Amino acid sequence: MSIRVQAIVAVTIDGFIGHSLPERLLLSSEDDINDVMKLRANCDAILVGAGTIRHDNSTLVTRDPELIKHRLDQNKCQDPIKVTLTKKGNIPLSSNFIKVGDCEKIVYTSNLINQKNENELSKVVTLKKFESERVTAKQIVTDLSKRGVRNMIVEGGTQILTMFLEENLINDLRLSIAPFLVGDGSSPRFTNSRRFTFNKNNRMKLVSVKSLGDMAVMQYQLKDFEIKR
Repeated sequence: MSIRVQAIVAVTIDGFIGHSLPERLLLSSEDDINDVMKLRANCDAILVGAGTIRHDNSTLVTRDPELIKHRLDQNKCQDPIKVTLTKKGNIPLSSNFIKVGDCEKIVYTSNLINQKNENELSKVVTLKKFESERVTAKQIVTDLSKRGVRNMIVEGGTQILTMFLEENLINDLRLSIAPFLVGDGSSPRFTNSRRFTFNKNNRMKLVSVKSLGDMAVMQYQLKDFEIKR
């Protein structure tokens, strides 16, 4: 079987997913956050980049008691598997990604990983090292599929979203728009410059539009989900 991959992205009206200041930029309304929490609780794994871990330090755990019960009733761990990607293993051991939650944490890395970082991370997470300098989205999806993951969420940051879109491995995109501007060109955008499958001649399929608080939330279908046997 293959994995259904959903990207969940919040951007400002001028297309930024954050700002250049040290503190995290909160984009979503409370209603939007609650909706995302439900989606997280129904997935098997959540992927964020190492840069996002260092900057946002999110826990990526299920906090709502009803959502925890829902997962436990399905014989799942109370939190989705936390997944990240790092070339050299620069993930703080004190980060919430590492410290918070008792469910599995998987770190994908390359042969460029620092030996000290490899030794330290292998003690606290499931570490998967690929013998190449660049880890691809396909490698991650293939390995997670072998581990039994059937439904995963990709939340960023820019490099991760760019990689999955460039390799055309996202089935669904949930895009929420925050009603303000950042206006700082040095801030992180949704994607880096690449050649993507979707362009002016190949448009994404808009499935739904809704408002959550002051956020506009759009759901796009990028590719059908195919079950492979």
